[in-house]
Amino acid sequence: MIRRSLIALLFLSPVVVQAEGWTVHTVSMHYQDHGQYNNINPGIAYDVFKYARVGAVVNSFYHLSTYAAAIIPVSRKMRIGLGVVTGYKGGPLPMVSVEYDIRPGLSILWFGTALNMEIKF
Repeated sequence: MIRRSLIALLFLSPVVVQAEGWTVHTVSMHYQDHGQYNNINPGIAYDVFKYARVGAVVNSFYHLSTYAAAIIPVSRKMRIGLGVVTGYKGGPLPMVSVEYDIRPGLSILWFGTALNMEIKF
């Protein structure tokens, strides 16, 4: 399943000309972290349309997660993501995130129990 998601991501990337850009996932900070979570979260995402994103990231439990999300603008600097994510117990799960631009090219993303740093291209 993960392999198919990554292959789909690779095929979609060059085809869609309306793309907004790339996101690189970097590190995270978890609430109430007692050393049990992975805070190094390399990954990449691609905005396949203006309001749709697909990506893959090493999650907080050291598993590869793939996701697809609709991106809903709330303000000029804030967006909400609603979608589906893999890589957690229970199979594909619903996903909700909040993304805020700190400055051009740098965002903070809230997802689950973590704040994540993202670099935008």
